[in-house]
Amino acid sequence: MIDQRVFFAHTLRLINHVMKFLISICIITIASVSFGQLDVVKQTVLKKAHFEAQKMGQKFVDGDYDSFMKFIHPAIMKKSGGPEAMKKMLQTGLGEGTQILSNTIESPKYLINKDDSTLQCTLDQTMYLIANDVHLKNTSSLIGISYDKGINWYFINANQEIAALQQMVPELNSKLKIIKNPVPEIVTK
Repeated sequence: MIDQRVFFAHTLRLINHVMKFLISICIITIASVSFGQLDVVKQTVLKKAHFEAQKMGQKFVDGDYDSFMKFIHPAIMKKSGGPEAMKKMLQTGLGEGTQILSNTIESPKYLINKDDSTLQCTLDQTMYLIANDVHLKNTSSLIGISYDKGINWYFINANQEIAALQQMVPELNSKLKIIKNPVPEIVTK
């Protein structure tokens, strides 16, 4: 006959192993749900950046420069001489005989957390335009930066190396991936 103390000790060990197993399952489940929620939040923030960039691009194509300028990073706006100077530059910058046909902005593929509230990403954009009866395609990068956890976004046309852009916007992360030296290409009809 089995001694009751031995039986009780074996039962306690069995219960202990089962409890450890159940706790492990709970921890794994909670961790995977938490990581899943973080991924959902990240995807939502990236979708918001993409939506805002597309809205900005459409304002530019439409010639609605007042609305377009609301998306320009404040440091870039200041460097350009302020809103009035920027608007004048936008109105005259394209020149006569130039027409923007479309501006397509790709979804950002990654998000960089600079600190608790500052987020950064890059978005590739492709612009088709006609300049003096020549059809052109220009592919470049936009840098998106949010200072309020992704609620509002500012954008910087990354037509220079990150180090040069950091002279104007020091908080830009050096790990941002941009298209190097974008050169417009002639598109045949």
